[in-house]
Amino acid sequence: MKIGYKLTLFYTLLSGVILAIVSISYYFHINHTLYSVADDQLRYIVKKVTDNFVNSNNVFETFHIEEDLIDDDWILMLSPDKKVVFASASALRFPIDANVQVTKTSLFNYTFNSSSTNAYYLFWPVDKKVNYRFLAGNFRMRDNQYYNIIVGIPINHIISTIKQLKYSIIVGFIIFISLFSFAGYAFSRYSLQPILKITESINKIAGHNLSSRINMPDNGDEIGRLSAAINDLFNRLEKSFQMQRQFISDVSHELKTPLAIVKLSLDNLLNSREFPADTENSLLSVLETTRSMDMLIKKLLLLSRLEEMQNPLLFETFDLNESLNTIYEDLLPLAENKFLKFSIDLPESPLSISGDRKLLSIAFFNVIENAVKYTSTGGISIRLERTDKWIRLQVKDSGIGISKTDTPKVFERFFRADESRNLSEGFGVGLSITRKIIELHYGRIELISSLGIGTECLVCLPADQPIQDHRSKDSPKNG
Repeated sequence: MKIGYKLTLFYTLLSGVILAIVSISYYFHINHTLYSVADDQLRYIVKKVTDNFVNSNNVFETFHIEEDLIDDDWILMLSPDKKVVFASASALRFPIDANVQVTKTSLFNYTFNSSSTNAYYLFWPVDKKVNYRFLAGNFRMRDNQYYNIIVGIPINHIISTIKQLKYSIIVGFIIFISLFSFAGYAFSRYSLQPILKITESINKIAGHNLSSRINMPDNGDEIGRLSAAINDLFNRLEKSFQMQRQFISDVSHELKTPLAIVKLSLDNLLNSREFPADTENSLLSVLETTRSMDMLIKKLLLLSRLEEMQNPLLFETFDLNESLNTIYEDLLPLAENKFLKFSIDLPESPLSISGDRKLLSIAFFNVIENAVKYTSTGGISIRLERTDKWIRLQVKDSGIGISKTDTPKVFERFFRADESRNLSEGFGVGLSITRKIIELHYGRIELISSLGIGTECLVCLPADQPIQDHRSKDSPKNG
């Protein structure tokens, strides 16, 4: 999961937890407040009713209560022997079953106007459409006898308000969580934008442009320190690469002239006189090794120039069929000497391409030469074709193949899958040069190989547009 998504998820969860705590607290606070108001109203009604009843001359005479108190209120008074003394219209319309808990004596342990602090509040749905909240207790008359009273008020409006509040909280929670998620995502993208810019800058830095640096303002924050640390790392890498390339270049230049002198001297010596067979074979072996070393130096110098981009590419439009056919004819004697089947399949019409003709010929020669060099039986096939956007060169052989663990390493400098091979079979530099040339032409090269079965090499180059103006972002897959 991306860091941006993780930050968004964390921000959303944190906001959700905080919002849930606030919402639940608010819900219970409103719920408590509404029922507290209802209970205050119940106590007010009880006080008015009991005051009127206590002040009446006869407990059995009819007493009067303000109409606004008993309009919708449920009021029931019971004598000490539990006979009905007074019942309001609502109490008569919605009677409570005498067997239920509300009429039991235990409800009336609370004495109004006494030191008791525990009133009995009861929610009881006396009707399917009307819900009441009750307050039950007792009060003392002048004759010191205790009468029971039950007062109820309709609370449908409270229930409706609480339901509406619950619905509003849920909807609001969903809306705010959505807003928090969007805000968290936007904030994470804004926060990670400098890191994305740093990543983009790093991806643009390659071996040939190590002098490039990450251009980020130093605000004294973590991003600024990260940029400075990465730039410092690139400074050290650039120095190391420069030292390595300079070493290879210097050694190659220093060895080039002595090796040329040794090779010329051996040629002259072998041509000037006759030697015994053993001596002549030794001199020929030394000459062959000298030529191999001379070829290695030339390749190292070429690779160094390609990496440093010391010489600009000489782009021209040329016929690729002609170049490949020349390479085929040059390597045909080597294949015939090994009794290999060597075939080439080129398009009937000329296939033009824009690029550095000399460098591309070197790259194609290295690929085809490797196929011939490391194939002892079977054959090699070369096929050139053009698709809508790409020119594809496919070279297949039935050679020794490469293991899966070694296949990704073949383009590394000086890598050889079998270290026991002699110097005449290569130094492990050719494919490094080949890949560099193909990349400079914005193409791609890949190997598919099986040990003991053979190897397939695929080279893809842009077709229609000039190569120097084409970036290979959607290079084709094999097949």
